[in-house]
Amino acid sequence: MKKILLFLVFLIFFSGLSAQTWTPAQLKAANTAKNISYLSQAEKEAIMYINLARLYPKLYVKIEMKFYVRNLNSYEKSLITELNTMKPVPTLLFDKACYESAKCFAKES
Repeated sequence: MKKILLFLVFLIFFSGLSAQTWTPAQLKAANTAKNISYLSQAEKEAIMYINLARLYPKLYVKIEMKFYVRNLNSYEKSLITELNTMKPVPTLLFDKACYESAKCFAKES
């Protein structure tokens, strides 16, 4: 019985190591637009995921692109190469004037 319990603890511990996800601290650091009331949830999430890629480029490939297994085109290969070789850069910070300009441009287009 003791061996079975020890095996289960071992299995649970090591299975958790292989399923890497974002930590709460990493998500908090990347979520720079969470308190901007006039952004949609999708816009907030887009900023957060861009920031995750900027702050943790290599980890972004491992976590967000791990199920991306189809044949990659040259743009996708280039993105993965760039993320795997780049150093972390600062997060994007929301700018209302830039947001309004982009919104206007989108309507005009």
